[in-house]
Amino acid sequence: MAHAELGDPTRPSYALPASEGVVASAELRVSAVFISGDRRIAVINGQRLRVGESVGGATISEIASNKVSFVRGDRTFSVPLLSAQSRQ
Repeated sequence: MAHAELGDPTRPSYALPASEGVVASAELRVSAVFISGDRRIAVINGQRLRVGESVGGATISEIASNKVSFVRGDRTFSVPLLSAQSRQ
């Protein structure tokens, strides 16, 4: 009988290794958010993106003033806007 390798159930999903071509949520960096009326743009990993666009295998579902929410498969997660100190 073969044994499947069991993962650590206490390990958060964002800490799991990413598949090739897919960026782990910890590797998504939200460096700026621009909101003007209905227009919302986030700068993620140096790219200007809008809701519905994808980066690192995740699709942007919401852009808020302090975070960006993503969907990847059946999982949702948020990445906070980097503070000025953490950008240095």
